[in-house]
Amino acid sequence: MERKYTKNRALLSGLFFMLMCSLLLSAELSFASDSGADEIQAKQVELDRREADLKNEADALSKSRKEISAKAEALAKSETDLKAKVDALVKSEAELKAKADALAKSEADLKAKVDSVAKQEVEVKAKSDALAKSEVELKAKADALVKQEAEVKAKADGLAKSEAELEVKSGLLAKQETEVKAQQAQQRREIEAKAQRETQQKRDAQVRSEASALMSAGDKLAKDKDYAGALQKYEQAYRVFPTEETKVRIDNARRASGQ
Repeated sequence: MERKYTKNRALLSGLFFMLMCSLLLSAELSFASDSGADEIQAKQVELDRREADLKNEADALSKSRKEISAKAEALAKSETDLKAKVDALVKSEAELKAKADALAKSEADLKAKVDSVAKQEVEVKAKSDALAKSEVELKAKADALVKQEAEVKAKADGLAKSEAELEVKSGLLAKQETEVKAQQAQQRREIEAKAQRETQQKRDAQVRSEASALMSAGDKLAKDKDYAGALQKYEQAYRVFPTEETKVRIDNARRASGQ
């Protein structure tokens, strides 16, 4: 636009120069001789025509110059506005670039987060698979434990039954033991009684033997007329083993001895 304005300005200056030349030529012709009056008049007419044309062209150029000046001012204003808009656009572009950079960073962060989430998802899936496998293993173990529990319960029932039978047998054995103990006690009592009887019998035999010896000694003394000695032996024999026979001999010895 500025180049067009410069071109119009040069054209206007050329027209103005031509107009000045025409005026000078007209002035020179006014001083020419009368012999060339017709020629000069013709030239004057031509010059007037040309001057009118130049004047019209000058007016048109002046008008064009004003229009161009107005357009130049409008263009300058438009250029200022455009420059402001360009500055605003540059600023907006800078802001947009900053936002784009922030968005790119956010996108990178988001991608990193997405990758992290994907990784976590893989880890969670792996853990889920491991948990599923563990669950299957635990179920198998639970089934095995249920089976073992059933077996243990069956064994416990068998043991309870055996325990009941054993308790019955224990009761029978306790009863038998009680009977055996009673029999043993009875046998001990019988053995003790027998031993006592045998001991008593032995003691009685010894006593009888001692009493018999004392009686024999008393009889011998009575035969020798020693009734006092015989009475003493008879009394000893009676104390050792009292019998009616011994008592009779005591009485006889007393009478014989005068007691």
